[in-house]
Amino acid sequence: PLAYIVGLVFTLKTHTHILYAKPDDKHHAEEEEEEQGGHGEAVWSKWQSLAVLVVCTCMFALISEKLVEGIQDVTATFNVSQIFLGVSVLAVVPTAAEYLNAVQFALSNNMPLALEIGASVAVQITLFQMPMLVFYSAFRNHLVNRGSFTLIFPMLHFYVVFFSVLILNLIYSYGKANYFIGAALMSMYIIILACFYFV
Repeated sequence: PLAYIVGLVFTLKTHTHILYAKPDDKHHAEEEEEEQGGHGEAVWSKWQSLAVLVVCTCMFALISEKLVEGIQDVTATFNVSQIFLGVSVLAVVPTAAEYLNAVQFALSNNMPLALEIGASVAVQITLFQMPMLVFYSAFRNHLVNRGSFTLIFPMLHFYVVFFSVLILNLIYSYGKANYFIGAALMSMYIIILACFYFV
């Protein structure tokens, strides 16, 4: 969790200039100011933004609870595993809005921010949610291994995560993307889905 918090401070506080490139000359700044004023965008205070965020988080938690309750019926009806649902529907649908924002920033030629949005969910799960689940499970089961949530995965899961991290690292280091790279990534995702469906 500490690494995730440091990453948030780095991205949102100390090094915002990396993701949000500011125009160099005064002419571009004036054009942006005119565009923003023309659209009539509302400016929210920090407290108003925080309140909306808390309300949306609570609503999303309720929706997620209902979604999880329906998984058993879906797996029984369509004869698919929970793991396949996790890497297909549950991996894409809840974060569809974030991916849409990433595409919009990529179309605006802001690839650092697009890549950051695309990878932020994986970073959040890896550095914050997974450790918290392990600690919570351990304390709930009185530090007994049996019945606790552990990070021991089957080999297929390990290889998928390992190669996904490698590929993401390569794309990050390259800093650019095109439709060929996108098609290759989609093909790999379909192959991973097929592996989880048939294994």
